[in-house]
Amino acid sequence: MKTGFRQRIRTLSTMRSTSDQRDVAHRRSRTAWASVAVSVLVSTLSVVAVPVAADAATDFVVSGPNLAASSAGGQAEASSALGGYPATSLNDETRQARIGYWNDASQRQYPDWAQIVWADRQAINQVALRMPVYPQLSTPQRTLGPIELSYWDAGTESWVRVDPTNGTPNPIPEWVAPTASDGSQIQTFGFVAVTTDKIRVTFSGGNSDGWSFLEEIEAYHTTPAEAPFALSARELDEAATRLLQPGDAASIQAKVTDANGYTVAGYPTTFEARAGGGEIVETDDDSAANGVQVKTDAAGIATARIRTGNHPGANQFVARISHPRKSVHFKLRNLTLQRALQESVKWLRPEAAKMEAGSRRTAHDGTIMYTPDASASYAAFWPRDFNYMVEGYPEGLPVDDILAGFKYLMRAQRADGAMPDHVAEDSDPQYCPGNDHCATFGPAPTADNSQFMVKLAYQYYRLSGDISLFDEYADGLVKAMEFTNRSPDSSLVHIDSAHLGSPYGFTDAIQKTGDLLFSSLLYYEAAGNLAEMFAASGDDAAARKWGDEAEQIKSDIQSLYDPDSGMFLAASLDNRQIDIWGSAFAAYLGVANKDQQSAIAHYLADNYEGIVRRGQVRHTAPGTFWEKARVGQGVYQNGAYWATASGWVAHTIDKVDHRLARQMLVDLTKDFIDNGINEAFNDELSYVAVRDYVASATNPIPVMEGLLTHRRH
Repeated sequence: MKTGFRQRIRTLSTMRSTSDQRDVAHRRSRTAWASVAVSVLVSTLSVVAVPVAADAATDFVVSGPNLAASSAGGQAEASSALGGYPATSLNDETRQARIGYWNDASQRQYPDWAQIVWADRQAINQVALRMPVYPQLSTPQRTLGPIELSYWDAGTESWVRVDPTNGTPNPIPEWVAPTASDGSQIQTFGFVAVTTDKIRVTFSGGNSDGWSFLEEIEAYHTTPAEAPFALSARELDEAATRLLQPGDAASIQAKVTDANGYTVAGYPTTFEARAGGGEIVETDDDSAANGVQVKTDAAGIATARIRTGNHPGANQFVARISHPRKSVHFKLRNLTLQRALQESVKWLRPEAAKMEAGSRRTAHDGTIMYTPDASASYAAFWPRDFNYMVEGYPEGLPVDDILAGFKYLMRAQRADGAMPDHVAEDSDPQYCPGNDHCATFGPAPTADNSQFMVKLAYQYYRLSGDISLFDEYADGLVKAMEFTNRSPDSSLVHIDSAHLGSPYGFTDAIQKTGDLLFSSLLYYEAAGNLAEMFAASGDDAAARKWGDEAEQIKSDIQSLYDPDSGMFLAASLDNRQIDIWGSAFAAYLGVANKDQQSAIAHYLADNYEGIVRRGQVRHTAPGTFWEKARVGQGVYQNGAYWATASGWVAHTIDKVDHRLARQMLVDLTKDFIDNGINEAFNDELSYVAVRDYVASATNPIPVMEGLLTHRRH
């Protein structure tokens, strides 16, 4: 044992500092182990009784159970709570969940407070506060302060400020929620034990938007550890290991507990690589003669960062302690790329279903509507997002809900044929994206509303085989298509610079004018859907008409092809730039001819590093941004990376690089597992848009399944 180590451990009897608490919470775990991030599966979970030196109890301390947890009798209360962010989130032991934290409901009104109350008084000497990780907010929005911890003194019937003995300031003057679980989302107060039935956290100033928030309040009574100790491998979330490939970095973890089952902080654990070509590349602590030695954190966990061997197969590692020498083994299996893609789809399908279920809302008339996300950010019913759910993962949606949702949206059709951009729960339709968009772009309806309504009718017909819905609404759908503004010189969808409107809804912050690529591609697709449905209804004349319309668009869209780059341009006037999404979609639909498809595929593969990040795709060429946009460079639709288009891009890349296409979708799923399924992100700006975004999960699934059935030839 290293010189000075035993003395360093004794300091734990007063309390470990915040900087010693290595806690990187895995957002997917909802178990009592959720405070530690993991990315690999331990194949063997064993517990070994380990006798320790006689003085072990004086060297190590344990925190015991979390006394604040609801399961331990704690009751969470708050000065106010915003809908969906209740006080009960403060002690449910759910960490880094989608919505699992408390947020006050009194914006810009202070003080706010959150507290834990017990029926009987508790002896406590440690309180840990957990901040939610906020990747979707900018730094000023994430900064809280001051934040004060106090306890209720029954004798004086007053709140008493806690006097920390471990160096944590009280009040905390300023606390910034990190964009990743790196330990800074935890503030731990150690203090001389008090006996109380209430502890309170008071916020005298919230973030720049005027809110106070907190994820968890935990309370402990630290005591000396009691021998014998036990060593176990950390049982990990299976989902995190499904995509492990040769050369990937991951984490392995071991846990030490005392005779009472309490976690032991500061216990030295040694990690070694044993077989399979893997290596230990990073830990939270120091190297030892025979491996890497790591001390357990406040949760009793020792973590080693490893890299697996450069071939598919098993990689074996071991963790051991020395009093006496006992060990637990880790067996991690690398996957081939094809198997990793299989596991990606296997993981993503149920996640998509959960997100679709989480987006369900009930409209004023009882209709089940599906909002674009499961985090209550977009509280309305959008045809395009609903269509992407139905196209991408219909298995998560009852067919009756698809039918009722379509009819609900059709009831919002205007007399002139305009279809809604979105409809609120109270049935109030909006025809352009919103009041601020309408003020910027004008009141014209979004240039894709009609197409998505036709596509929804087609998806219902495809799934049910029932043409009667189309028969009932055919006139309205045709009227909607004829309402859509078209170019005076071609069949393409058009926005006149003198009468601005919003283009394709996933670029509704981008001011495109002239002939539009993406909206025209959607019109081509919808015209083909109408032709097929009219044929099924026995109206051959209408079927021919709409089939001819689709062919005309396919011909006219060549005006937007740029032979120099091999890509299509987004619009003919404003924002006449390479359109990554639109070009991939043109290849996906077959609107681009075979030579163009090849050129687009080569462009995407050759420029992959500049347009794809973590399997997600930006809208414009590498290093470029839209010339006219309502949002700044690098965020949202102007330089952030989205999963919505990942399937189209991977499908197109597969024409020239089978491996890269599959790796892209595996990387996409890895990111979903590690960081959640988000609308968009940009690492460079610590930017993440709406969380739990359903189209991100559903849109890539058909392409992933297609690549599994069309293996490399």
